[in-house]
Amino acid sequence: MNKQKLSIQTLVIIVNYKTPELTSKAVLSALSEIETTDVICVVDNFSNDNSCEVIGSFIDRNQLSDRVFLLNLEKNLGYSSGNNAGIEYAIRELNLAPSYYYLLNPDTMVHKGSTLELVSFLQKTPSAAIAGSCIVDETGQLRNSAFRFPSWLSELESSLRFSPVSRLLAKHRVSFDNSKISAPCQTDWVAGASMMIRAEAYHQLGGLDNHYFLYFEETDFCKRALRANWQCWYVPTSVVMHYEGKSTGVSSKDKSRRRRPAYWFESRQRYFRKNHGLFYTLFADSIFILGFSVWRLRRLIQRKPDTDPELFLSDFIKNSSLISWLRK
Repeated sequence: MNKQKLSIQTLVIIVNYKTPELTSKAVLSALSEIETTDVICVVDNFSNDNSCEVIGSFIDRNQLSDRVFLLNLEKNLGYSSGNNAGIEYAIRELNLAPSYYYLLNPDTMVHKGSTLELVSFLQKTPSAAIAGSCIVDETGQLRNSAFRFPSWLSELESSLRFSPVSRLLAKHRVSFDNSKISAPCQTDWVAGASMMIRAEAYHQLGGLDNHYFLYFEETDFCKRALRANWQCWYVPTSVVMHYEGKSTGVSSKDKSRRRRPAYWFESRQRYFRKNHGLFYTLFADSIFILGFSVWRLRRLIQRKPDTDPELFLSDFIKNSSLISWLRK
């Protein structure tokens, strides 16, 4: 006979990878924002360092063992798998039945009242599956966190970087100015750094796609939600500070030209192939390669500084659908 599950409002999932101090701070900020009966599950994604010891000691020292649980995975299968594992653990091992799953990055700090804003919005909007926060950096500067879905037109705009084309394709840009949004608005997808998901929708969609190691997993989930007639909303009154890049090593503000990791290209390829098919992906890749090549040439002629990741064009070509298709 199955034991009756304990209904709670919110389950917070924080996936840690080699950032135990930041994760501990994120836990404290989240704890102050959720109901006393709610639970946090910290998933260590096989950091293979002292993360579990540091986080475990933090939990014991602060007497949080009744509300904060640590799951130590034996293999790092990526961010999607880590979140899915944490949710499955809470349901099967902790016997919980949450109404909402709050996916929170380990390098974040939740502002006062922000979690309640997401919960309240989802409670008032039954058609919404996903609610995302307004993200700011450590200086308080707004970082865009409501986006449009990628397309071949967005690939053209982002690769070419030519003002007349950018103005013409403004409505197709993935990233757009969020600064004038003061009230909740429907959007294509939201940043996964602070994203709350209705449990009903999560299970209907089968959770996050485990094939994404890192990046594009939230974009894909929001795309699937839309196709299943669920909505995604940006809630600017929920504010979360994000130390961008501290947990992933990739930051939009990084001026070091750090090389883009292979899993970024793999996730991008999966998103386009899965949601648009092979020939669309081939076309989108071709457009990007052509546009980016033109931009590189124009940059050299105009003597503009090189701020792109090191070897980005060659890495993009090497990891493109064009190469994998030609190899078959």
